[in-house]
Formats: sequence, structure tokens, C-alpha cells
Amino acid sequence: MKRENYNGKKFNKLTILRDGEGILEGKKKRRSVFCKCDCGQEKELLLRRVTKGRIKSCGCLTGGRIATIIPGEKFNDFTVIKELPHKEYSSTIVRYVEVMCDCGNTLKQPFTNIKSGKRKNCGCKKEIPIIVPLNLEELNKRDFGDWEVIEEISAKRNEKGHIVRTVKAQCKCGYIKETKLSNLIRRGKSCYGCFYKKRLLEASTPFNKIKQSLSPRFSNMKTRCYDKNFKDYKSYGAKGVTVCDEWLNSFDSFVEWSINNGFYIGCNLEIDRKENDKGYSPENCQYITKSENLLKMPCVNMTKEDVFFIRSEEFDISKIKEYGYKRNIVKNILSGRTFKDLV
Repeated sequence: MKRENYNGKKFNKLTILRDGEGILEGKKKRRSVFCKCDCGQEKELLLRRVTKGRIKSCGCLTGGRIATIIPGEKFNDFTVIKELPHKEYSSTIVRYVEVMCDCGNTLKQPFTNIKSGKRKNCGCKKEIPIIVPLNLEELNKRDFGDWEVIEEISAKRNEKGHIVRTVKAQCKCGYIKETKLSNLIRRGKSCYGCFYKKRLLEASTPFNKIKQSLSPRFSNMKTRCYDKNFKDYKSYGAKGVTVCDEWLNSFDSFVEWSINNGFYIGCNLEIDRKENDKGYSPENCQYITKSENLLKMPCVNMTKEDVFFIRSEEFDISKIKEYGYKRNIVKNILSGRTFKDLV
């Protein structure tokens, strides 16, 4: 595709002289042109910015005045060394200069910051506030859990200029340690010894022991109702079986219901839905033995009386087909693998 020739055309204060080599904008190289400004300076600029009026001059216009950069000119503690290539931000051209501070440091800054006095030095004259010692009485009014600050060891500034204080703190049990004050403020509750003692005491209560025992059952109940990747999801969640909001939002309410309905640690009980079309809720659930749960399954197709008959001496294994029992279920009953608790 043939490029349009813009040579000799004028846009605002810029007259296009010739095509440039192109300017990299992001990852793409854009078409550029050499322009001559009315002030006499020549610069390579992006063509589309010149033609659309986003760039009106070489950068010399500042409120109608021509801003010149003179090497050696002094602004506060800075001395201008040289002008650097400008940078374009949207429709604005920012002119950069390299300057030297009176302390000897050199840095690159926008010329407007230097000329306006927004930046007066490299930071060498910045006043560092004095670190004030801690008032332990006022400090200990804060909530540090079981900790109490008894002594300030050191206070230093880090690379970012933030104060890092190291203190000596004592737990109620008498344990003393050195730590950063920020650690006490964020997560100070007690020492590890006291923390684990509390955890052991909480876990040793009957209610918490039952919670630990019920946790896998409760998790499995939610998984088969809501996890599509779970093997039993097709028999539960896919058929619309859900867990009621009361249990879903509060595990403690499920634990209380289980205790009131006969659950205890070490029992051989399973949670069962009275109506299989409905979900898990206090009204539709009960605890029954594993044997009772097996008898409810359609694939078993037996009653308690059938199990007792198979165990009796009257049962003849050669007549299984006449009785209508499944051979594998009969074998499991006779070997004691199933219906152990059915007496």
C-alpha cells in the first residue's frame, strides 16, 4: 500500500520535512516524520500525533512562551548538565534533563519539576525525624493478648525509612522473649506453650470430641451433594439432593442435632434420609445402624427375617434360586461380613 506524502505540509507550528525511521510504541514500530518547529528546532515525531493535532510543537510551547534549556543553569540545589530525549505520554511531551545536586549526586528529572521548584534537591537535605523512645505505660494499654511489653531493646530505621522496634515481652505464664513490636501488634496473643495448652483443653471437651468425629461425615455429605467430580454425585447432587441451609451455614447445629438423635463417639450409626427424594435436613434425617441402612437398599431386597433365616440351621444353600436370594449377599451373611450388628 502506497504511503501518503506529507512532506511540506504544516500542522500547527510543525512543518513536515521528510519521513523518519519509525518510533517504537509499545511492541509496534509506528511511522514517524522529521518536523521543523517555528522555533527552528527539528525533531522526529509520530506522524499520527502530528496530523491529529496531539503534538502542536516540538515542546517549546509552555503557555505561549518558549522554554529553553541551558546547560549550567542553576535551579535551587540542581545544576543542569544536559537535555535528555523527551518522553510522550498520551498527548503530552515531557522534557527530561540530567542534573547534578550540590552534594554530587546526578539524576534524571522532568524539566518542569526542576524549573518550578517541585524538586529542590536529591533528598540529601531531608530531615530525618528523631526516634522517640516508647512509653511502656501507654503501650501496654493496647491489647496484646497474654503479652506485656517490659522493655524496649532497640529502634532502627530500615531501608524504606520505617522505624523497626525490638522489644522484650513477657507472657502471663512467665515466658520472656525478644520480638519485633509489629509482630505483637499483628498477631500477639500468647506464647506457643499457652496456645497449645488452650487448644488441648478445647479439644478435650466432649462437644469438641464429637465435632472431630462428625467432621468427616459432614464433609462427605456436602461433597456428594455439591462436588460434580465426586463418584457418588450422580446418585445425590445430580438428582437434586441438597443440604439444608441450617446445616450448611452452621456445623455446630448439625453436631447438636446428631447428639440429640443418638450419635456418640464410637457408635456404629449412619445418617439416613427417610425419604430419598428429599435432601438432608433435621426433618428428613435419622441415625440408623449400618445393617438397617443396607436393608433399605433396593439391590439387597431383604428383610430382617430373611437374614435370620439364612443364619439358621433350616437354611439350605443349595436352594438359593428357590428362595430368590442373591448368592453374593448370602455368602457375605454366612461369612459374617455383613449384618454383624443385626441380632
